Amino acid sequence: MAERKHPFWAEVDGTAPLPPATQHLGLRFIAAEPGSGTIRVEFSPRQEFTNPRGQVQGGFLSAMLDDALSGALATTLEVDEFAVTIESKVNFIRPAGLGTILGEAEVEHRGRSIAFLRGVLRDLDGATLATATATAQVLRNREG
Repeated sequence: MAERKHPFWAEVDGTAPLPPATQHLGLRFIAAEPGSGTIRVEFSPRQEFTNPRGQVQGGFLSAMLDDALSGALATTLEVDEFAVTIESKVNFIRPAGLGTILGEAEVEHRGRSIAFLRGVLRDLDGATLATATATAQVLRNREG
């Protein structure tokens, strides 16, 4: 079972910086537990994320979903494991405006080397903005 030894947990605890892209999205952890395969986060989109209509551009929503999905999987990783997304699909349901966006993601199934993930972004009223499914490959770090 995953423990809090993986470098991901230092990011959750705030003792290590988030990756630059994740910082740019304004991610904040709400809930994550070792081995749970679930995560709750929030994002703070910035004005420069908007399209000509003043809505958050879809590519940023996709990146938010990718961060949420990878976080859910990270809760299951052993200290010597890392994961890469090998496929994803995003559905845009409603336009997203500026303001807090809530993300939830879960691991639907995880084998030794492949994981299936799903996630959702919602506004503060609970309206679904976008959903995603993804497949990730779990790999082991190799020394030397």
